[in-house]
Amino acid sequence: MNFREKCIYKLIYAFMWTLGALPRSWRFGLADAIGRIWHNLDKRHRALAHKNLSMIFPEKSAHEIRAMVLHIFQHWGRMFFEIGWGLHLDARNIYQYLDPEGLENLSSAYRKKKGVILITGHIGTWEILPACLERIRISNNTIYRTMDFKPLDAFFLRARTRLGANMIPLRNSVEKIHKKLAQGESIAIFIDQNANLGNGVFIHFMGREACASKGPALLSMATEAAVVPALIAREGERYKMIFYPEIPLIRTGNQEEDLRINTQRYNAAVETMVRRYPEQWLWLHDRWKTQPLP
Repeated sequence: MNFREKCIYKLIYAFMWTLGALPRSWRFGLADAIGRIWHNLDKRHRALAHKNLSMIFPEKSAHEIRAMVLHIFQHWGRMFFEIGWGLHLDARNIYQYLDPEGLENLSSAYRKKKGVILITGHIGTWEILPACLERIRISNNTIYRTMDFKPLDAFFLRARTRLGANMIPLRNSVEKIHKKLAQGESIAIFIDQNANLGNGVFIHFMGREACASKGPALLSMATEAAVVPALIAREGERYKMIFYPEIPLIRTGNQEEDLRINTQRYNAAVETMVRRYPEQWLWLHDRWKTQPLP
């Protein structure tokens, strides 16, 4: 970064740190107000969330859908403040707010000594996941997309790695990922966004056909690393870190069929997370955009 970009980075960091220092009631009160304003102004994302929710939950009334859409915007408002709050967490205080569930599933996967692929989605308070994994002494590496705006990219990189987690840029990451898994470490991958026809495979997600990245299945088939679904979700004033049972790798002898079956199983795990915490998922994303050619 040049001098100007470094100054902007420091301003972003100071601003977010200040937001995180506010009392929790203030943070959530402001976040809910900002979420409501965002909801009222952002017609495009409001309509997209409404379309997605109406499609997946046809049994809900129009009033229930509108209420869910508002709560989703407010969730993302809270996420903004929680990123700043995360700057105040350290190895001593992070467990004051964290309730682990399913640690035995993670331990069992690690005992296989082939590395662990943690599959997750943009659900709950996922920005503090790397810090929480470090707190329970997990050597974690998270795959991420770099941002074009360097000061903001530097801020998120610092926020995610300050407690020791390692971030791996998605571009040219294959060799690094294989190396980390071979060393018995974990790789966290977000798998819940729309994929294009070139790198995706069609599966069913939330009862609808969707195109999902086949990268995690390819990685599991190549390395035989254990695949464990994971997330951190907000529950009242605390945060639940959940590790679901390992998803065994399926091999039929047909690679294309294996890719489809395993990708389906991984996305079914994310669906379980979304249905457990429906108002904490990224409904503002066009998850079902890519559809089979006619």
